[in-house]
Amino acid sequence: MARADHIRVRFCWKGFIPYWHHGIDMGDGTVVHFTSGLPLNATSGTAEVRDEERLAEMKIRRTPLEEFRWGHKFEVVKHSNSLDADTVVLRATESIGDQAYILSQNNCEHFASWCKVGTARSWQVEGMESLAQSAVSATTKSVLAVAAKKQITSAALTMISRPIATAATAIRPIFLLADVAEYCSYVTAQKMGYSDDHAKSVSRWTGRSTAAAIGMVTGGPAGAAAAVTVHEVTGRIAESICGTVKKQIATPVAS
Repeated sequence: MARADHIRVRFCWKGFIPYWHHGIDMGDGTVVHFTSGLPLNATSGTAEVRDEERLAEMKIRRTPLEEFRWGHKFEVVKHSNSLDADTVVLRATESIGDQAYILSQNNCEHFASWCKVGTARSWQVEGMESLAQSAVSATTKSVLAVAAKKQITSAALTMISRPIATAATAIRPIFLLADVAEYCSYVTAQKMGYSDDHAKSVSRWTGRSTAAAIGMVTGGPAGAAAAVTVHEVTGRIAESICGTVKKQIATPVAS
């Protein structure tokens, strides 16, 4: 570990959901990072400190390394296009006191990435968004398939959208593999260092191609067309739902 390094430590939220906490090493035994300043296992009276309390106190602070890692091992995050050390440290120092913490858009990883390479990015958030969208798309396929099987699409779904009604009747369980392939390709592209937009473009192409291949095998050219339509429709539904949820949680927290 050296001055201006982007470092991270692995914790578990609620004791079972793993996540990485990020910061910038200042080279003197301190780290600049987004933190509430409250110990991870601190208690208020007899009750554990609530997430709301932590968020209310969240801001960029300079703390001892031991307070950053809380007894856990840390590691250095490697970047191929880092800014020079003085610039990284200056960015971190000038940000101390900032309170515009937003989990989905301005969290500790966004901050550390911005200091280190000049671009605010969170691989964790991007990966979770992709996973959520693929899961919602797969769930939507399942719901529409059940609706079609029970013959309730002809009237109800057609009133909502004819493409959705048509897609529902064409859904097969194996079509869910298109969502799996889309998510896996996103993760692969992300690990290769692609931008979020590029990774999404690659994953969408993979999802469509997988859907088309499955449809071709199960139903020939008509099956391929139906499978792609299904994937596009459920993908748009998932994108809309996830986008709405993201807007709801994208509220700055200030103390």
